[in-house]
Amino acid sequence: MRTQKLMNHDNINALLRLSIMVFIRDTYSNETLALAAQLMAEICRENDGRKIALRYRNSQNVSLVQSIGQVLSSKPRATETCVQICRIVGNLCYECNEGREQIMQEAEHIFEVNI
Repeated sequence: MRTQKLMNHDNINALLRLSIMVFIRDTYSNETLALAAQLMAEICRENDGRKIALRYRNSQNVSLVQSIGQVLSSKPRATETCVQICRIVGNLCYECNEGREQIMQEAEHIFEVNI
């Protein structure tokens, strides 16, 4: 009997949509943010998941990288949330120029100083 692959394109897109929603709305608990980030870090560990995550945009045209940038720039976060977001960043950058480019572009917005 063949088993269906759990992490197929449709499932990954659904998880991306939900995680980005959690990241851009400032209404979720630190625990929920950390769990969503942990889920995304696991998806981005695999090359196929990484590719899908880097190309995904939600209905508001927000990418995963932009949404984690919003989490980091909006207010101080719990340690576990930050750890999991660092895992996402590392996994997106691992042997992936497209991931590095998106992270560097978003980093410019996070650390932008308004004078």
